[in-house]
Amino acid sequence: MYLKSEGAFMTMTCDTPPGGVERIPKKPECLSDMQCKGKRSPMHNKCVQNKCVMQYKRLVDVGIMSTQDVNSNQCSNMKGTGWTDVKIEPTNDLGNNIKGSSSTKKTRLCAKYSDEPVVDKDGSTHGVCKMMLSAFDACFPADGYNYVTPQLGGESNGDMNQDEHDPPLWLCVSKDGCEGRGNDDISKPVPALSNIGLARTKDGKCPNYLTEGVRIATRGSANGDLNQGMNSGGDVIMCEQHAKAML
Repeated sequence: MYLKSEGAFMTMTCDTPPGGVERIPKKPECLSDMQCKGKRSPMHNKCVQNKCVMQYKRLVDVGIMSTQDVNSNQCSNMKGTGWTDVKIEPTNDLGNNIKGSSSTKKTRLCAKYSDEPVVDKDGSTHGVCKMMLSAFDACFPADGYNYVTPQLGGESNGDMNQDEHDPPLWLCVSKDGCEGRGNDDISKPVPALSNIGLARTKDGKCPNYLTEGVRIATRGSANGDLNQGMNSGGDVIMCEQHAKAML
């Protein structure tokens, strides 16, 4: 390689050159919802800020609210807004309280739902992919899901049998494994959960309001009863239901 000429420059500058800098405009992915059809996946159904995103009603957070006072273990006392009770069916004098009057802790499950767009970099918009109940072992990644402890309210430490009885029962939640996260294929994403529910029953059936509900996964010696090893509150099982994929 030969050097044809060499220039001598006495100064350097970061000033904008004469005439300015021309930016090549980035072509938007979409201008309307219709332009998202067939572009990324069936779930990328909405055009938001010129990008095709997933937008559908889904469960985005689960909380455990536990106090010693039945009047203070309300989901409205969870940190943040938008929390609602997870309904226990059939209804009795305990309402949505999982434990009975003889228990020290008064516990209920809380849920938060959203129908806003799923934002990749905002975990609060990510749907819940799967729930699990683990006996003795606290939450940790397993079976392709990154299980973590739900949001905790009041005096809860995440153990459904806290201060009550063995086995310790850790309720776990995973936001990996759906919506293109974790081991899920972003070109064919699995929808997040649309709903969770509780049933106070000995027959093991999910509540009627989950028409396609299935019982949540278990690990260790957990049998799926949130009151396992206790008489207080009766048998309470938890079920989950996936949202429908958009076509």
